[in-house]
Amino acid sequence: MKRFNSPLNDEQLREVIEVLKSGGTIVYPTDTLYGLGTDPFNEEAVKRMYDLKKRPFDEPISVAVHDISQIEDYVELTDLARHTTREFLPGPLTILLKKKDPSSLPIVSSETKLGVRILDHPVALPILDGFGPITSTSANIHEAEPPCDIDSAIEQLGDSVDIYIDAGRCRYGQESTVLDVSTDSPKIIRSGVMSRERLRINEK
Repeated sequence: MKRFNSPLNDEQLREVIEVLKSGGTIVYPTDTLYGLGTDPFNEEAVKRMYDLKKRPFDEPISVAVHDISQIEDYVELTDLARHTTREFLPGPLTILLKKKDPSSLPIVSSETKLGVRILDHPVALPILDGFGPITSTSANIHEAEPPCDIDSAIEQLGDSVDIYIDAGRCRYGQESTVLDVSTDSPKIIRSGVMSRERLRINEK
């Protein structure tokens, strides 16, 4: 286990990316909470991450991307999804998108949808730019308190994580809002930082 303080220097950034390439795990800061990251396309790495979190395999997780182009080969972007991405991301919002191929990313996603985040954080973005998409799930044991500081993450996950990146307390300290934009009618799936009023959604 290593612990880096932000901002990462070039050598540390390369080491983080190499860990992800080798199927390892990192804990990294986001605008909402500390996230647990691994390669979402590496099935064995994702299984280890689920085991580490003690999370049931039938509960999907989202992926973090530097920009929507990193994931658009795998999802269908409705007009609503493109508008939401332009107006609200990067930011504390997870959008649910319909998958082009139901068999793609089978562990981190549901059969038909994938959760995507574009993070608003200066430490996370260079990692995503240098490596590509990584898992975006809170760095805690399943159903335990999600961590908004690095010590809380270390207390729960311990030596099982390869690298912890400390950037102080997260800006919001609570979960992102989850918004389904897979159709033309947006629907809030989980309340979080971004309010219904901010999103200008009036659900019936």
